[in-house]
Amino acid sequence: MDILLQYSELEGLVLAGTGVKLGLEPVSGDTVRVCYPLKVMGMTRNVGLSVRVVGIDCNDLKLEYSADGGAIMNMAVSSFLVNYREQIAGKVSLDNNAVTVHLSQIPGLSDKLDRFQPTGIVFDGTAVKLSVALK
Repeated sequence: MDILLQYSELEGLVLAGTGVKLGLEPVSGDTVRVCYPLKVMGMTRNVGLSVRVVGIDCNDLKLEYSADGGAIMNMAVSSFLVNYREQIAGKVSLDNNAVTVHLSQIPGLSDKLDRFQPTGIVFDGTAVKLSVALK
């Protein structure tokens, strides 16, 4: 079974959960570009990451990211982690440029994961398509 989530819906969920306004643009089936407004010395600059789905292992979504802006992007990622560490604690693990999202730790998903097993994720022109199997 496939579940479609429009990029605008996903951006709204992130905004509601963290207060962070992100922009999402598909790059390929397994990659999405994430834009984040970063304030540096009173100026706001959009910085971007390309995020690629590596796979799904049980209820863990494994991702890799690459930065557009070198040192600027490293500052953005560090800033995000410092400012939002309480919101992502236990839900996300980071290791260099690898990110693991622990889906079972996200409020509202754990009860659904008792019935559904995520099997794949694809980024198309308008939405994220999550493939799931019934347990």
